[in-house]
Amino acid sequence: MVLKCLKKQPKKLFLIDAIGAFITSTLLFAVLAQFSEIFGMPISVLYFLAGVAFCFFLYSLICYAFVKTSWKLCLKIIIVFNSLYAFLSVYFITLYFHDLTFLGLLYFSAEIIIIKLLIILEIKTIRHS
Repeated sequence: MVLKCLKKQPKKLFLIDAIGAFITSTLLFAVLAQFSEIFGMPISVLYFLAGVAFCFFLYSLICYAFVKTSWKLCLKIIIVFNSLYAFLSVYFITLYFHDLTFLGLLYFSAEIIIIKLLIILEIKTIRHS
């Protein structure tokens, strides 16, 4: 059902991606960084990831607002960005595994799962359009 809607209006994926990236950057910057001891990830890493997510937010929002014809290329770029972000998150989880609390592991695991689901949806939208 979602795929049918996106097949008719694939640019909505840029908006979905932008909202997700904004939520991620806000959570990392305003919540996790302020309570880093509860999550166990160093503040510098949280700020870095928040900055990266905010850049993705801007890119996706610009694509949503201005891209008319080359939306597939722009969506492929977002797929690469999202994949790199997920791998970067796995890297930081691995690097700071012994410092992470259960809540930290839960947050980053959930974030990676959501990103993977979004990537799958983006790939299916490209293939079915």
